[in-house]
Amino acid sequence: LLPSAAWAQTTILEQDFTQSQGDFQVNDVSLPADLTAVWTQTSAYGMKATAYSNSTNYASESWLISPEIDLTLYENAKCSFNQALNFFSSIDKAKEEATLWVSTDRSNWTQLSGYTYPSSLSWNYTQTGDIDLSAYNGQKIYLGFKYTSTSTKAGTWEIKSFKVTATEVDYPTVSSLTAMKQLSSGTIALLTLSKTNPGLIAYVNPTSASGTSESQTAFIRDSQTAVSLVNFLSEDAGWHTSPQGALIGTVLGKYELVNNMPQFTSVDGSDAERILCLDNYQSIAPKELSIDQLTTTTYLADYVRLADVTLTKTDGKLYATSGSQQLLVENTFGLTSVNMPVNVTGNRYNINGLLTTTETGENRLSVTDISQSVMLLEMYDEEDNAGSITYFKGETMNVNIVREIPAGAWNTLVLPYS
Repeated sequence: LLPSAAWAQTTILEQDFTQSQGDFQVNDVSLPADLTAVWTQTSAYGMKATAYSNSTNYASESWLISPEIDLTLYENAKCSFNQALNFFSSIDKAKEEATLWVSTDRSNWTQLSGYTYPSSLSWNYTQTGDIDLSAYNGQKIYLGFKYTSTSTKAGTWEIKSFKVTATEVDYPTVSSLTAMKQLSSGTIALLTLSKTNPGLIAYVNPTSASGTSESQTAFIRDSQTAVSLVNFLSEDAGWHTSPQGALIGTVLGKYELVNNMPQFTSVDGSDAERILCLDNYQSIAPKELSIDQLTTTTYLADYVRLADVTLTKTDGKLYATSGSQQLLVENTFGLTSVNMPVNVTGNRYNINGLLTTTETGENRLSVTDISQSVMLLEMYDEEDNAGSITYFKGETMNVNIVREIPAGAWNTLVLPYS
């Protein structure tokens, strides 16, 4: 049997260090004052690391770090390199002082192991064989060659070539938000939105937690359900999002439940260029729902409205209440246009917002607009309105005074008030 084309390894990054250093960067954590560099590039030996100079051993730590390696579209990733080790105190010591590490952020590093070292110290080059990187499928990573030495012994490490390969993934394709929500959390998929079933933009949170536009969240819905789109860059990727707009096109992302919240996060920024925003496509009205409905997962990420509800304050937090049910109400997006009420006793409110969750998975109404609701009372001239007046005593209300005016007579309307 011949292997399927889908299993064929694709070269993600390859560098012949005898030709150049490429986009690899050197980070000298500890560079002796008498040395100008630990890592140098040569046409004969590739990248060479040593802290031995002028018959002197120096203590040092220096890294050769790869450019970003994008594995978001790949799986079964592996790397290999061709190396020679000499002048360490022993081959076992060389395995401690010439090591390979992996990181997703260039700050936190994990050592890789299980690959082939030379059997002895010499200038003979040895291939490491495949080094498994499958734990980082779907991620963006960096690889770092870490060289250390002491004032007692400073060995020499030479790396001639380096290569990363992986298998391109055939991702599932879904054509609606409803279909996407049938996927298992953590699934990477292609979402295709069309003119007949677009993603209607209910709301756009214009800034990320860091206060920049680099992590915009657009809350979108189709005819049946809603999700939040994260990291689909609007300005940098050549498209923008706005309420009342609609998204069509195909994007690659990871569907996952983050604290129960349905979320589709871009894993390849370039795919955002394949989605189009149609401005002023359709006005989106919030779904008017009850507190009972909003305490379930059905409407998470959707644009919703609570009408004429009471608020209570518990431990400094506001909750919309109905019987034994309550829903946390917060200005999650930090909108300056939203003035959260302070004294809520005896008042009722209309609240628009996005149904989101807290870090603990508690449902929360993230407010986009809140106003005090004013009830309407109609009092008729020929009826006894004393009962209504007594019942609504203390409430802020709109009152309609209704009176039939007969023809051919003087009419007097007396409105006593306090």
